[in-house]
Amino acid sequence: MKDLVVAIDGPAGAGKTTVAQIVAKRLCVPYCDSGSCYRAICYLALECGIDPKDPKLLSFLKEKKITLDPGKVFVDSQDLTSHLREPAVSANVSTVAANPEVREYVTNLLVSQSRGRGLVIEGRDIGSVVFPETPFKFYLDASLDIRRERRGGEAIEGRDKIDSRRKTAPLTKPSDSLLIDTGRLSSDEVASRIFEKIEFLLTKNRFYSVAQKILFSLFKIYFRYSVRGLENLHRQGSLIVASNHTSFLDPPLIGVMIPLYYFAKEELFSVPIFGWLIKKLNAFPVQRDGFCRKAIQRGIRVLENGGKILLFPEGTRGDALRQPKKGIGLIARLANEKIQVPILPVKILGSEKALPRGGWFIKPHKIQVIIGKEISPERFSGKDDLAIAKMVMEEIGKL
Repeated sequence: MKDLVVAIDGPAGAGKTTVAQIVAKRLCVPYCDSGSCYRAICYLALECGIDPKDPKLLSFLKEKKITLDPGKVFVDSQDLTSHLREPAVSANVSTVAANPEVREYVTNLLVSQSRGRGLVIEGRDIGSVVFPETPFKFYLDASLDIRRERRGGEAIEGRDKIDSRRKTAPLTKPSDSLLIDTGRLSSDEVASRIFEKIEFLLTKNRFYSVAQKILFSLFKIYFRYSVRGLENLHRQGSLIVASNHTSFLDPPLIGVMIPLYYFAKEELFSVPIFGWLIKKLNAFPVQRDGFCRKAIQRGIRVLENGGKILLFPEGTRGDALRQPKKGIGLIARLANEKIQVPILPVKILGSEKALPRGGWFIKPHKIQVIIGKEISPERFSGKDDLAIAKMVMEEIGKL
C-alpha cells in the first residue's frame, strides 16, 4: 500500500472527513485533510497580522516548516490542530485557498509528504490537481439541505460558490472520479463502496493474464493476427469496447489486447468445462430474452469500478453490419451518471472466415483488428439509447 493514493473530493458537508478516516483505517495508511493545511496557513496569517490576500504570505510560509500527521498539522513543531476550526479561520480560509501561489505551495507539500507511505487524502482539488494520476478518485456529494444539516445549519452556499468559481484549482468533479451520493448512505456504506473499487483495481486475474499471453501467441501464428490503431487504446480507466460480431472468435480476439469483462448467453455457463472457463475469463451471464437488469447492473458496476467491458451493439452474430439494439446506449448512459466512460469502436476482419456461423472447425485465415478513436461521453450526451447505439455502429462502419 506504500504507493497507493486515494483522492476524495467534494463540497462542504458531503461527508469526506469521516469517510476518508474510515478508508484510511481499513487500508492501514495515513489520512490527510488537505483543508487543514489552508486552515493552518490562515491561522498563521491572522496571528501574525498578515492579510490573507497579501502577496507576502507566500514568503512568510517559506520560512516555516509545515508537517502533516494523521489528523494533525504542525508548524515548526507547534501543533495547530486545535485552532483550525476557530470562527476567524473559517471566515477567511476560502480567501487563503483561492491564492494561486499558496495552492501551489500546498500541492507540493502534499505530494512530497505522500511519497512512499500511501495516503487517503480529502479536499476539493485532490483528484483534479494534486494527484491527477491516481486511479483511486472519488467525488462525494449530497443535496444542499442534507449538507447544510450536517454542518449544523451553517450557510454553506457561499463556500460552494467561492470553491467552484475560483480561478485556481476550482472545486470540480474529475471525469474519471466515481460520483457517490452520500445523502442516503451511512459513512460506513460510502467507505465500503470506495473500498470495493480499490479492491477491484488491485485484484489481478492471473488466469486471464496467462490465457491472454497464450492465445495471443497462437493467434499470431495461426491467424497471422494483427492490430491497427493500437495507439487509440488507453489501458487505464473505464471503457466500453464496441465491436462488430461475426464469429464466436470475436471476444478472445479483442480480449488478448486488454483485460475485459464480457456478457455471455446464460445457457453457455451450463456447458461442462466451457462454462467454467468463460467464468474464469471475466464473463457473466445475460438472458437473451427480455430485459436482463441484473447483467446490466453488473456491467455498469464494472465500469464504475474502473474496468472495461466488451459489447456487440448488434446483439448477435452476422456477416454484415446490421442495425444495433439499444443496450449499449442504455449501459453507456447509466454508467455516465457517476463516471465518464468513453466508447471505443473496434472492427474485426476475417473472423467469419476462420470460424463461420454454424461452423465447427477453426480455419487458419488472416484476421485483423482495427481500433478506432474513442467516442467521448460529450458526443452522446443528451441522446437517447438507440441514438447512441446508432452512432457507435456508424463509427464501427467507418473503420
